[in-house]
Amino acid sequence: MPAPVIPPGKTWLDTLQKSFVDVPVDAANDNAITTKDFLDATESFTTLFDVLAVTAFSAVKSDLLGNVKKLRERYNAAPAESETLQALVLNELKTKKHTATEGLLWLVRYSHSSGNLGTGLANSYS
Repeated sequence: MPAPVIPPGKTWLDTLQKSFVDVPVDAANDNAITTKDFLDATESFTTLFDVLAVTAFSAVKSDLLGNVKKLRERYNAAPAESETLQALVLNELKTKKHTATEGLLWLVRYSHSSGNLGTGLANSYS
């Protein structure tokens, strides 16, 4: 994804094509998360590293997008079996492969660690 252009009076959040807030979670279906929406939100999130303009973050962005690619390839190869992240993982494991599942694992790990970092920063300023 290209670096976002932030209009005057707006923030980076206003430039996101898809936010994690917009990713539906189906509580009636074991909290299923729609694969396409999750991947779109993750790709949008990576534009933050362009806004920060720190060279060290280019490796993080590349890693995140590499994991998104693994999931998107599985999704595109078997869309009916990959509509939700949960279904994608279960159906990929039936094929004795786990490339996309590993990609998801790393995305979740990154999400947790960045969430903990954000919480720590917020707490340090309160």
